[in-house]
Amino acid sequence: MLNVESIQTQSISSSLIPVSTTTSFAKKADLALAFSLSHPEVLRTLEPIHTRYPELTLSQMEDAFTMRVPLVAGVEVKEPGGSYSDATVQLGVWCAAGLEKLSRLREEAHERRTNEALEVDNPPSGEGGVERDEELPPFVGWTVVGHDWKFHIAWKDSSGKVVSFFVSYICS
Repeated sequence: MLNVESIQTQSISSSLIPVSTTTSFAKKADLALAFSLSHPEVLRTLEPIHTRYPELTLSQMEDAFTMRVPLVAGVEVKEPGGSYSDATVQLGVWCAAGLEKLSRLREEAHERRTNEALEVDNPPSGEGGVERDEELPPFVGWTVVGHDWKFHIAWKDSSGKVVSFFVSYICS
């Protein structure tokens, strides 16, 4: 159901990258867990969406294949002695872009549902879909520096700011 995708050479969509006036962010992560388009359940779910909305992208990546695949988690890897700060920023940018993509997908779905309901003179009831003001699910990932793995979780708070938290554990 899930694949590990190498995304280290792929760019994150520039329209989804957090804006800072003082910092230039690295725009890549190394690996992502993605839903496998060859898995029957995933294919059964995504095929009607891709057929009805062929221009719809489902991830924060710009790659022609990866942009159409929902990404579940990211991994940023550094060699032993590598910068944990750099890894955290890179994963954080990837997660923030993913959260922004989710937010935009939710808004687009709400607008499409509303427009389609108005076309058939049937205002949306709020049932059968996610409302635009519901909390977004978090994005998760790992930073790996040498043998030190840290689990990260990122979410948008009520003001729309991205909050990130990590848990450290040892793998040897």
